[in-house]
Formats: sequence, structure tokens, C-alpha cells
Amino acid sequence: LLEFNATQIIDGCYYQDRQYHIEEGKGHARMFTDVDLPACQQRCQREPSCYYFSFFREIHVCWLTGEGAVFTAKGGHGGVAGPKFCPGVPSGCTERPGAGFPGATVTESELAFPS
Repeated sequence: LLEFNATQIIDGCYYQDRQYHIEEGKGHARMFTDVDLPACQQRCQREPSCYYFSFFREIHVCWLTGEGAVFTAKGGHGGVAGPKFCPGVPSGCTERPGAGFPGATVTESELAFPS
């Protein structure tokens, strides 16, 4: 029997019940105590060697990991994992076309968008 648990994504940036883990000999992880998820991510942003973080709410533990970290569900129960910086929303998702939309051709329609 194959069991699959989908990863719950929070705000398009964070992963519920997951963590970033460093395999032995492939980098290092540092542990801190933080009050909440934003504080943990901000700590990661201040650390040049941090690429990812994992925050465990119940025990207020923040793990910072480098670029060699592996994303995993193993040991991630109760944790929230994320990148140093959340991705921005692509302009194609938010910009609106100008008055020339729709155009008579595909090219005219594409030119009606600001970017």
C-alpha cells in the first residue's frame, strides 16, 4: 500500500509539517529559540549562510540551514518550513492590460500589457 500525504502550503511560501534537514557531512544547521514563525524567518534573513528555516511552534525552536538542506516530511510534524525570502508574486498574475486589449492579433494583445 502506497500512502501519499500532500504538503500543505501556507501563504504560497511555507510548508506545514515539513522541515529542511542537513544530511550528515553535507553542511550544518543552527538552532535558536524564537517566539514565532516571522521571527525565525527574519533570523534566517540576517544570517548570510542561511537559505532555509524550520520553525516548531510548540517548542519555539527555529532551525536555520544552508543551501545543502534537504526538504523532508521526516521529523517535520508540527513544524513549518520555508525559504529565506518568500517569492514575490509574478507581475503576470497582477497586472492589467491597457485599452488596446484584446487586440486584433496575439501580438497586439501582448503589447497591451505594461511588462
